[in-house]
Amino acid sequence: MKNTQLIYFGIIVLIVCGCVTARVEFNHNPDTKIKIKSAFIHVKGIRIKGFIKKLGDSFLDALTRQNVTAQLTGTDVLSLDSPKDIENQIQNYHPDVVITIERMGDELSRGAEGNTFVNGGTYLIAIKLLNSDKPFWKASIRTEGEINGEASEAVQRSMDKIIQRMIDDELL
Repeated sequence: MKNTQLIYFGIIVLIVCGCVTARVEFNHNPDTKIKIKSAFIHVKGIRIKGFIKKLGDSFLDALTRQNVTAQLTGTDVLSLDSPKDIENQIQNYHPDVVITIERMGDELSRGAEGNTFVNGGTYLIAIKLLNSDKPFWKASIRTEGEINGEASEAVQRSMDKIIQRMIDDELL
């Protein structure tokens, strides 16, 4: 009886607390000094949906709240935009920085019956100056417990950390 109660208690805790975690790590070049006033955000992925779409939308909203003008675009495997098309969009917008958001890999888990499923992912955010190929600021987000890429709370917590770090690094 006690084992059954513990199992039910564990299930309730997971439902109430949520299972999605997100860890954020940062790296930057402190020699690059810029107060970002405009940004072009390019979300790249196999499919632009779920966590990565919410991350791009949330980044756009957060930058706007920091008085940064920004434009957001996304490309995936079905996109008809070529890299040259995206580069033209960036040059026409002429932002201070280009921010790329890209899913770098999947976190896989094995189910009770031996089936494998995606349980999270690793996302890279890189910021570079307009006419540079080298990023001067990066953030890596590793999620666990994603269900079909849906994780609104994890997106918001990650974005809060990212914006605060950008403020701490004197980018905003």
